[in-house]
Amino acid sequence: MTNLQAAIGVAQLKKLDKFIEKKRQIAKWYAEELKELEEKGLVKLHPEMNWAKCVYWMYCILIEDRADISRDELMQKLENAGIETRPFFVPMHTLPMYNSGKRLPVAESLAERGINLPSSVKLEFDQIERVCDEIGGIMDGG
Repeated sequence: MTNLQAAIGVAQLKKLDKFIEKKRQIAKWYAEELKELEEKGLVKLHPEMNWAKCVYWMYCILIEDRADISRDELMQKLENAGIETRPFFVPMHTLPMYNSGKRLPVAESLAERGINLPSSVKLEFDQIERVCDEIGGIMDGG
């Protein structure tokens, strides 16, 4: 790490509590706005265990099996609406250097169904509401 990188890191650490507070607020907004889709069994929302305090670096949802849309289809429709998302992750065991041919069905299922939603600390409620309205319109017809 260079001196410049260290200085930037120290400056960012001074803002850490505010960043975490904002990330938790964003997660609360997503949970409130997407609750109906979860109740209908279309998505699973990002949980927080009672023994931990999540910082919600990214806010994630899982597309449930009963939804009539795949993760990739939802991501494409959101992109068409001007909303960037990311897949959860690529399972490590599927990368060429680690691929042994072994199947890990839980990791594969999470990777196929998981989406990271916009999570910048600069987001405001109306932007989160727009993301959720788009998701609801796509998955539930409005």
